[in-house]
Amino acid sequence: MIDRSKWATKEEASIRTQPIVYVVVIALALTVASCSTFPKGRYESDPGLQAALAQPPAYPDVRLAVLSDLHYLDPALWGEGAAIEAYLREDRKLLRESAEILGEAMRLVAADPAQIVIVPGDLTKDGERSSHLQMARQLLALESSGKQVFVVCGNHDVLNREAFRYEGDEAIPVDSVSHDEFAEIYAELGYREALDQDATTLSYVAEPLPGLRLLALDGCLYREEPVDGHTPADGRFSEATLAWIDATLADAASQGKAVLAFVHQGITEHFPSQEKHYGDYIIDDAPEVSRLLAAYNVRLVFTGHYHAQDITLQRWPDGKFVYDVETGSLITYPCPIRTITIRDNAARLDSLFVERIPSHPEGFRDFARDYTSNQIEGIAIDTMLKLKVKEKDAVFIAPQIAQAFVAHYAGDEQPPAVILDRHGVGFMGRLVLWNRGSLVRGLWKDLEPPDDRIVVDLADGSWSRP
Repeated sequence: MIDRSKWATKEEASIRTQPIVYVVVIALALTVASCSTFPKGRYESDPGLQAALAQPPAYPDVRLAVLSDLHYLDPALWGEGAAIEAYLREDRKLLRESAEILGEAMRLVAADPAQIVIVPGDLTKDGERSSHLQMARQLLALESSGKQVFVVCGNHDVLNREAFRYEGDEAIPVDSVSHDEFAEIYAELGYREALDQDATTLSYVAEPLPGLRLLALDGCLYREEPVDGHTPADGRFSEATLAWIDATLADAASQGKAVLAFVHQGITEHFPSQEKHYGDYIIDDAPEVSRLLAAYNVRLVFTGHYHAQDITLQRWPDGKFVYDVETGSLITYPCPIRTITIRDNAARLDSLFVERIPSHPEGFRDFARDYTSNQIEGIAIDTMLKLKVKEKDAVFIAPQIAQAFVAHYAGDEQPPAVILDRHGVGFMGRLVLWNRGSLVRGLWKDLEPPDDRIVVDLADGSWSRP
């Protein structure tokens, strides 16, 4: 229901109403794209690999923390005025509070016993070079507390044409970073420790503990032409990168190494109809990519991008499985930090949350929830009015939209008795609900397993509540 070009290509919590012809064209394009041939993996034909992969991997005991979608903006680029206010009106992130939230998150993670910290992309608001430099300093300070930090880029981070400083009425372009500059800035946060790096992307593999490898995957499309002036939010692996992933995983398997992976885009749907409505939040060829990782016994893949605290499980008839552990944005309600404790080949997944910041020493989570909900409502109302929906209908529908998004962001959704109330809604309002009803209903559908506080058996994939 939210038809804004900015929201169409930046990952904002929107519901777009599109002409039926446009929907059909997109559906046909996705169908054609899904018919492409996915390269075969070595595991399919190598008897030695098959024998090695027949045994469950032995994960060393370790504790990890995951921070995702930090969207940090260098405060020096923030200038009060009409330009930044216009941006904030069309954005549900807590950008104004982002520096305070980051500071509190750094404190929480530094105090946590986690040995390894993973950041699966969108470290900056829009790839500003100065934001990257400051983010790297923050993460290096975290390393000085005894952590090992590993990052990979998100769709906002590299060659971003929307890197701006805000000054009064103007959004003024500033330097972003190239592929090579990203690796240089974060050299001590994964790239220098890498055992190997893909030749064409920012993907790499490292071994932070004996027996445990981390596979950082960059599927972002920053080299492609912009879409309506925006860097594509979608993700895709080229055949060359898939070959590198396959060889890297084969090497780990042959040496008996357990592997955890992280990538910005999801590798599975996180709610029914996500591919239909928000395909640019899921890596292209997701079923094949997730199968490739699962075939090599990668049990957990840490993702972000959609700003939701959600876990999904994909299983295959031969017993292979993979968990897509999506972590919500640090600066979008509920401002989460994932924690993962692996012990005796079982992983306990839990969460920390930013509960207070200096400007909100009490009640911050309520403030964050209300802000997120109000932003989504406001944008939904504004957009529906432009679509000639009656004002009273727009005001009636918008809170239902916001409630679904906020519930999905928080995870472990508990749907209301009535998900979409159409009572008294006029024709245009009903048309909007018809066009995006499956999205709202999908957001309320919590796919297996629960999204927080679970224990996963890394040998057979079963899960339980602690």
